[in-house]
Amino acid sequence: MRTLVLVVVLSICGCADQGSSSQPLDGVVVVGVLPDQSPEGLRARFGELIEHLKAETGLEIVLMIPSDYDDMLNRFAAGRMHLGNFGAVTYLQAEQRSGAVPLVMRDVDLQFTSCYLIGSDEPRSSVAEFEGGRLAFGPELSTSGHLMPRHFMNIDAINPETFFSELRHADAHDQTAEWVRDGVVDIGVANCNIINAMFADGRLSDSDVRVLETTPPFANYVWAMQPSLDRALVISLRDAFLALDANIESHAEMLKALGAGGYLPASRDDLDDVRNAIESAGLLATEGAR
Repeated sequence: MRTLVLVVVLSICGCADQGSSSQPLDGVVVVGVLPDQSPEGLRARFGELIEHLKAETGLEIVLMIPSDYDDMLNRFAAGRMHLGNFGAVTYLQAEQRSGAVPLVMRDVDLQFTSCYLIGSDEPRSSVAEFEGGRLAFGPELSTSGHLMPRHFMNIDAINPETFFSELRHADAHDQTAEWVRDGVVDIGVANCNIINAMFADGRLSDSDVRVLETTPPFANYVWAMQPSLDRALVISLRDAFLALDANIESHAEMLKALGAGGYLPASRDDLDDVRNAIESAGLLATEGAR
């Protein structure tokens, strides 16, 4: 039986090779994760998952971190990344551009939320009271740090460009939180999963910042793969994710780090709410889209 080697290159930079095939070369499968927080945080968060995948599949695993959201999309389009943990918006762009196919989602990813953060001593009690203030979004292609919060603001008749005196885009969700903590902005919006983890591990303190509001729920992160991957490899990886069980002590710690209770099979339909929102925002073509 042929042994496949799964390698995720530990890197935070590098340009896509447009001549690469989307099939693994020499049994090497490259896996990437969305760079939505610091590389150090991502390595800590996904390290145990990589070890689990190695144990369950017999694949050799390391980790690749793209330099930014566009880099992740370019690597996937060029066939230099075969499996990736995408946010909903980047997944939908990869789906349209490269035919990305959903594999699994965390159990929490169909009911995802974004958190509005303010200073702990800030007396205002709603986003609507921050007219004229300084707002920080996350990266422009971030589902939970930008696109869905903007979508919900528009529903509430808030145009960020005119409602706030200043708009900034952080490079990652943890930076948004730090900007609020340090007084760089008056209010910031970020991935609630990451914010809760920052409170839990001490990177944030409730003496410095607090959650003002959360958005309505939406679908977010999804593990997606190249459409041409070998079926046996796909099944092996899928089953390794689905084998994670919160009732097993070692799995429970791993799932806690990942902000999940377990993994579920994913389908294109799971992302329809975000698909509709970003089509309205002009980020996806409405005709001919996959």
